[in-house]
Order: sequence, then structure tokens, then C-alpha cells
Amino acid sequence: MIRSSILCLVGLACLYALLFGCSRELPPRSTIDLMQDREVLDAVLLRCNSLGNAAKHDKECLNAREAVERLADEEQKKAAPVAQEEFERAREERRARDERERRNREAAQRVDPYSMPLVKDPEPATQADAQDPNAPKP
Repeated sequence: MIRSSILCLVGLACLYALLFGCSRELPPRSTIDLMQDREVLDAVLLRCNSLGNAAKHDKECLNAREAVERLADEEQKKAAPVAQEEFERAREERRARDERERRNREAAQRVDPYSMPLVKDPEPATQADAQDPNAPKP
């Protein structure tokens, strides 16, 4: 008798677990859970894309979208120092190039008095020219 009652209780427990344990929906995955497991995130996003307008109200779809935004922000924060270093390097290269160009321009415009051609001095003015500058020359 005891044995049959134990078997009956075990059977009822299994039936209860089968009926009520499996029929209960799983809670939606949190944003952090989705961020930690990229494969699950991709699967949830595929399911949400197939749902269409119903996905707007689905808690798991909202969490998946938020997880994607957070992951994108994290990636952007990681990439920011690298981009800043590239910017600084490019700026220094530009400054060096501009400085070389400026030096070349200055060197081209610089006049070397020792390499200039010789020019004869103009003839000295006579006394008559100095007294009357408007007088016609002979």
C-alpha cells in the first residue's frame, strides 16, 4: 500500500511538472545576457526581424535592440583612442610637410648677393643737369 501511494505521488509530481513546468514561458532575456552571448543576440534579432510590427512591443526584442546599441557604443569607445592617434600622426605629418614646403619657398625667394650679375653704375650727372633738370639734353 505504501509502495503504491509513493508511486502515485511520484506519478502526480511528474504529471504536474510536465503540465505546468513546460507550459510556462521563459522570461525574456535581459540586455546584459544578450550582450554577453553574441550568438543568442543574433538569433533574437533574426526572430524580431521576422515578427515585423509585433516586435515593437516584445520585451526581448527591445532588450536586443538596446544590447546592440550598447555594444556599438562600447566599440566606438574602444576605437576612439586609435582614431585619435591616427589623427595626431596625420596632423604631425601635415605640419612637417607644410614646414618643408615653406622652407623650399623661402629658399627659392632668397636672394644671394654673391651670385647676382654685375651691373655698371649709371654715369655721374653733370653740373648742368643738376642745376636745371628740365633742360633738354644735348
